[in-house]
Amino acid sequence: MESFLSFLNSTLGIIVSVLTLLGILSIPMILISKKKTSVKNSDIVSHNTINSNNTININQNSTTVEPDHTISDSDMKVITQILFIDDEEFEVIKMLKRMGWKNIKRRADIANLDDPDLKKADVVFVDIKGVGNDGGFKDEGLGLAAAIKKKYKNKGIIVYSGTDQHNIFDSDIHSIDARLRKNAEPIQFSDLIEQYGRKTY
Repeated sequence: MESFLSFLNSTLGIIVSVLTLLGILSIPMILISKKKTSVKNSDIVSHNTINSNNTININQNSTTVEPDHTISDSDMKVITQILFIDDEEFEVIKMLKRMGWKNIKRRADIANLDDPDLKKADVVFVDIKGVGNDGGFKDEGLGLAAAIKKKYKNKGIIVYSGTDQHNIFDSDIHSIDARLRKNAEPIQFSDLIEQYGRKTY
């Protein structure tokens, strides 16, 4: 009996020792595992957090992700579709073509806002006088230009005129992108084409 108790004590001692040893060895493994988990979670958060401004936060540094829409000036002159709505021949159109703008079209008037030439255009110049009648606009070209801008918000809409009639240079005309005098320099027309053409690409 005494030998049995002695055996039991020694066996229990071994078991306790083994369990203790296993317990001590498992603590670093648990800590390593937790550390790996926390590292992975922080990586996931920092690499995949995209806010409403399309900003990706990486390791607490902010990097803005924007598509590269860099287009050279010469490419702009080839791809930009320009429409003049004017009931008279306009010398500036010839000058713009000489300056390298390839896709310029003139229409005497537009009756339908779904007109293919209008839909295709990136930048639209509208003369105030003598246009807009085909579409029934009481304010002539200004009414037409405002209607085009309302339907096609991304197009650059510019009005021009040889007269100050209709108050086209009044600051209350908010819907139109820009205003020019008809006798403005061709470079002013070109600058506006480039400015508003780039917004469409």
